Amino acid sequence: MKFRVLSAVALLVLASLPASADDELLTVAEKSDYTATSYNAEVIDFVRELASRSNDVRLAWLGRSTVGNPIPLLILGRPAPAGPAELIGDDRLCVFIQANIHAGEVEGKEAVLMLARDILLTDKHAGLLEELVILIVPNLNTEGNDRIDPDHRRYQGGPEKGVGLRYTDQGYDINRDWIKLETPEARSVVALLGAWDPAILVDCHTTNGSHHRHPITYAPAYNPSGDAEVLRYNAEVLMPDVDTRLKEAYGYEAIPYGNFIDREDPTKGWGTFSHHPRYTTNYVGLRNRLAVLIETYAYADYRTRVLSNYGYIEAILRHCVDNKDKIAELVEGADARSYARAEGLDAGRDRICLGAEHTLLPEPLEILSYEFEKVDDPNSWMRLRPTEVHKT
Repeated sequence: MKFRVLSAVALLVLASLPASADDELLTVAEKSDYTATSYNAEVIDFVRELASRSNDVRLAWLGRSTVGNPIPLLILGRPAPAGPAELIGDDRLCVFIQANIHAGEVEGKEAVLMLARDILLTDKHAGLLEELVILIVPNLNTEGNDRIDPDHRRYQGGPEKGVGLRYTDQGYDINRDWIKLETPEARSVVALLGAWDPAILVDCHTTNGSHHRHPITYAPAYNPSGDAEVLRYNAEVLMPDVDTRLKEAYGYEAIPYGNFIDREDPTKGWGTFSHHPRYTTNYVGLRNRLAVLIETYAYADYRTRVLSNYGYIEAILRHCVDNKDKIAELVEGADARSYARAEGLDAGRDRICLGAEHTLLPEPLEILSYEFEKVDDPNSWMRLRPTEVHKT
């Protein structure tokens, strides 16, 4: 039996004007030759245009920000469901992709718009919409997004015309709000998770940490209180397979997300972030669902960051198609185990983690990096900078 919790989610279909199928539909990143990123109004114009050209997408509002900015939601499928109730009895897998929760990290926003267009309007990614229902929120932090300024995140490799801010206008970091739910954006996403119950969430970011030569880093859900079988599949099956698919199909190297523990001595190790459920992926892991954090590498050029993000998401979707039945079985098993514990049938194994610590990986992790030199700059938080000499 598949368990699904439905909540009332109003989907307001957006009107759009028809456009010629001969017109090439490009994102702001593409039109600017990867020197700019899109404002929220431009995102909405783009997704309206998509909806006017394809019958395989529905356009809806996820919700609104505190200041009233609309947050668009794309629903892709063949056929595209009008709402979550239509997925009852449907054997397609539901995937949710969100981008721009930190609006200075714009690569995911541009990548998901490009990917949605290519799925809907070209034959580049045939076979996805027959097996998956794909939910996409391209611009979750609309307030931070529209504060575009060339002075923001100047250390990263573009776009030269600027990016937005990490925080909302109220100063909230949405990616720390999945327990307190103080932001309307987080509350709207939680409502979507409850209604649509996606089997996997993909959360797009850009790291500004240690220098290395991998354009993509990634992480699964970390909180140990999630279902053990879901967590194991997430880390040991899904992530390595997607890593391999990305390299084979797009040529990009990827590694697990982290930073050098000691910037002055990288040989001391590489460490990742905590298990706390205030982070998006950890929160979703506690819901016994799969989660993938994508962190493109800030010091790579903007074009590379967008295109590698695009490739990584497409690789995730291909994994979901090829393993659809296994993932559905995994999720249903996690729900059944949760219900058994709630009913007192499995109380002996009902253990909740209150604290966790990092341990060593079973095998060393190879980081493609550089030789470093010290920087004598009192205004810089970076104590080292990479030279042109490569070091593994």
